[in-house]
Amino acid sequence: MKHASFFLFFFSLLLPLSSASAASVTLSTDGCFERAGSDGANFTVWMNAPVCNITFGASSEAVVSVTVLNLDPQMMTVSSDDLVSEVSLSDEDLTISTTLPAGASTLEISPWDYDSETTDFWFGAISDPQNKTAGELNPTFDSVNEEMDQLHVPFVTVSGDVIKGSTSDADMHWTEYELYEAAFRGFDGMHFLVPGDHDARQDLDTYYEAFFGPRDYTFVYGNTRFVGLNTTEDFNDEGRLTADQLDWIEAALANATEPNIVIVMQHPLVPPSWANSGGIADDQRLELGSLFTEYGVDLVLVGDAHGFESKVITGDDITGLSGSVWQLDVAGAGGTYKNYFDTGHFFTLIHVNGTELSYDFFDEETVDNQLDYSSPNDGAASEISVTYTNNSLEDMAFWRIPFNVAAEADVYISDSAGNFIEPTQSQVIDGVYHAYLDLLDVPVDQTETYTASQRQTVLTGIENIATTAGVLRYDDLPTSDNLATDLSIVSASKRSTLEISTWNNEVRRWSESTKKRAKTGFQITGLDSGRQYEVYVNGVLRQRLLADDNGVISFTNKAGGASRKYKIVSGEVLPTKYAVLPATSGGSNVRIYGSEQNLIGAFFAFPDGVANGFNSIWTDVDGDSVLELVVTPKAGEVARVRVFEQSGKQKADWYPYGTSFTGGLSLTAADVNGDGVDEIVTAPLSGRVTTVRVYEYDNGSMDRWKSFRGFGKNYTDGATVVGGDLDGDGDDEILIGKQIGSLLRVYRWKPKKQTVKKWSSSRVLPDQLSEAGISLAAGDLDFDGAEEVVVGSKNSGSEVRLYNFAPGKARLKLKNSGAVFNDTFTDGVDVLATDLNTSSKAEVLVSQHAGSTNSGLVSVLRMRPKKTKFARVLSFYPFGSSHDEGLSISAIDTNSDGSPELVIGLKDGDGRTRIFTKDHSKMQQIDSFNVYDSSFSGGISISKY
Repeated sequence: MKHASFFLFFFSLLLPLSSASAASVTLSTDGCFERAGSDGANFTVWMNAPVCNITFGASSEAVVSVTVLNLDPQMMTVSSDDLVSEVSLSDEDLTISTTLPAGASTLEISPWDYDSETTDFWFGAISDPQNKTAGELNPTFDSVNEEMDQLHVPFVTVSGDVIKGSTSDADMHWTEYELYEAAFRGFDGMHFLVPGDHDARQDLDTYYEAFFGPRDYTFVYGNTRFVGLNTTEDFNDEGRLTADQLDWIEAALANATEPNIVIVMQHPLVPPSWANSGGIADDQRLELGSLFTEYGVDLVLVGDAHGFESKVITGDDITGLSGSVWQLDVAGAGGTYKNYFDTGHFFTLIHVNGTELSYDFFDEETVDNQLDYSSPNDGAASEISVTYTNNSLEDMAFWRIPFNVAAEADVYISDSAGNFIEPTQSQVIDGVYHAYLDLLDVPVDQTETYTASQRQTVLTGIENIATTAGVLRYDDLPTSDNLATDLSIVSASKRSTLEISTWNNEVRRWSESTKKRAKTGFQITGLDSGRQYEVYVNGVLRQRLLADDNGVISFTNKAGGASRKYKIVSGEVLPTKYAVLPATSGGSNVRIYGSEQNLIGAFFAFPDGVANGFNSIWTDVDGDSVLELVVTPKAGEVARVRVFEQSGKQKADWYPYGTSFTGGLSLTAADVNGDGVDEIVTAPLSGRVTTVRVYEYDNGSMDRWKSFRGFGKNYTDGATVVGGDLDGDGDDEILIGKQIGSLLRVYRWKPKKQTVKKWSSSRVLPDQLSEAGISLAAGDLDFDGAEEVVVGSKNSGSEVRLYNFAPGKARLKLKNSGAVFNDTFTDGVDVLATDLNTSSKAEVLVSQHAGSTNSGLVSVLRMRPKKTKFARVLSFYPFGSSHDEGLSISAIDTNSDGSPELVIGLKDGDGRTRIFTKDHSKMQQIDSFNVYDSSFSGGISISKY
């Protein structure tokens, strides 16, 4: 049902139409198709793309009308360089009347809020709505459709089986299509469909295509190419494509230039084990799957199975398949339910965010959103408030709220606390400001009021000083934790500068309006000195910048268009000091150094009797932007952990596994819940069930926050833990790799349930190294804001593998792999990821894990996203080619220039330490000294980060 609150205006000119003599009129379309039954003066088209272009050809002047279906008429704009049109609306359709001149003329129809350059949008995905009984709309689909309507998604994909389909009664088959066409037309958005086998119970040409157009087609929405593919020509459980279709889909994929590709089809490439679906025919799965992997298909939306399943299809599922493809079965909109955990019918929301695709699904009966406007939302009032309430049974991942305000310029939206909220889309048309505000992750029972009004009303109390040189200075900003403020620079100058003096939050957002191709310089002050900040422009990570000693970062951006959105995210505090302890024997003499061998602290971490070697890490346990040192003894001593300030003052002391466990600990720091403060994660290295424990600092103690078993109860050979933000959402995942074996598991924070849950489980080494154990690291190797996983064969060989998580997929995707050292090497490798040259792309350092002949070689690798083999940047011997004791390596920014140096010591031997910096294609030694006196022979362990 259309809602009265949706009066969004469109471009139109109303002029009287002159009469015209009979003329021959032709019509061609792009993004829509002409329905049968047009009489040469009255045409009907169905939208099957977000933009519909209609080209008329008239032999002489002629009066025509075009009715456009599959849209929200209140949302549409009609534009033309050739025609003056009168536009009339019904609740469901848009009718355009115009006088055509002789010759060719065009019309373009699209929603006002459609942005062809968008990289961030949501849409709905369903399948198998299927009427319940002949002549009756399925009430389940009616409910699902209404719930998606409440959320105002711009469009919905339908993966087949639009109707139940009658085999014996063709008239009833037609009637069912009429029922569903009416339901689609009543939706405040668009539906993009493909047929299924139920639709094919009668001839698809005569029935399905008469309503919904071509069954194989493609369209673009923002940065994403959608391909609709018909997998059935008759009523058959098995999906099959013709040779012509296979040629067509390959050509469509080969010609796609968009970053993302989404396939919409009915039959699963590989059907769920619980489903009645036969899926794509066995003899076509490899061919079709190979096309999807070869051309980088990101998501395949399927139906037919009458249930939900998210599956990453690999060579384990289709013999011979190289690579993987993500398949999402969304058949929960009406057909007899087969499987969906312990609930029932559902719909799915898909989020496209840059090149990341993710999903949320909602049970049929859980969605209940309420909007109450202070006055009719029709654009007549100069100020309007809306109160929303989430009465649903679960959080709403996405919810769009429309505003229409009488205004000739931009309007600012504020919440009940007076904080400014940037609309997701906005446009002023004929004196009315239209906007959508996208709400994300709206909690159950949350109520909030937003007010949209003229700028001068909202910006009370903020002084903007704009100079003739184009400088806009904000000495103070509102201080809401979730602030997203529009700091618009509107300047006659081609170069503008924004200066922000107060910056109290971890994330700040603003938008900018300038002339096209203008340059804007930004200077942000009041930052944490030594902290790294990430700069995003229109959702794309552009730079990582280190705040200088005065807490300032500066950067310049050249505009590709008239406006853009910025975001700066507070990142890590980079260590500029390194701590050294004995590695294999000797007391716990901690020595902390700054630049140029400057000893700035020394203390004993443990009593004299603890002398079996130590490991340590830097982290900020209390969120004060100053790093603390966390120290633990190696195996053989009681597994105790102590946290120290850099002065040597103890902050915390605890025994993660009791006072009798001596199997050693793996330690890592990770911001698991994204609150800006690191937690400490521990796992036993040997002799105990792999219980992973997560601790957070609280006023002098480390409190156990979460605890879970990483592997089965019979595995006691130990694990390595590492933290890394694998999906770029700001929360670190916990990676757990077996010390003996090749199994890697990834756990992530689930904020709705306030717990840590397993996300992925994969065997990450080749079969011949299946018991080699895993060395682990994480780093952003391709500068996309998400960290890749670096795996090494720890105890045998020199295999290194680079993995990432494809957006929305709960499985690691192999990017590069290979042996780093020669075939005769058998002692295993250690790995480290760090950015050696401020390129924002981390390199991978590989050193040999166990001491052996010629074991002092270090190799630097770089990921190659489009190749199977990594690139070897350089190799070097920090202590000469004759060294055979193994190395301790850490990346520390010793000179505070934003680019870490390598601090390297001997794992076993004397206390020699050398520092290297990357100089083009070689590592240049810049310092060398002996940490301990000449009698020391216990090797050194350098603090990690």
